[in-house]
Amino acid sequence: MLLLGDGSALISGHPRYCPEPILVVIAGSPWEGSMLKRRFVGRGMHLEFYHAEYRTPIVTSSIQEIWQCPQGSRLEIGAPV
Repeated sequence: MLLLGDGSALISGHPRYCPEPILVVIAGSPWEGSMLKRRFVGRGMHLEFYHAEYRTPIVTSSIQEIWQCPQGSRLEIGAPV
């Protein structure tokens, strides 16, 4: 994932939803059932994002690892979508 600011990001890694980098809007991480922690990505949580080709948000499996690159705002998330 490459964070672009204002909640948008380029993501890739899933063969169906994003086999190539695609622009999405990060909603956040679902927390405690239906509550959404906006624009937040947390280990052990899921990532919810909006993809232009789908009507409903996409929710990933549980995020296992997060690495922040030292330069810019690159963020690597080790979890399949």
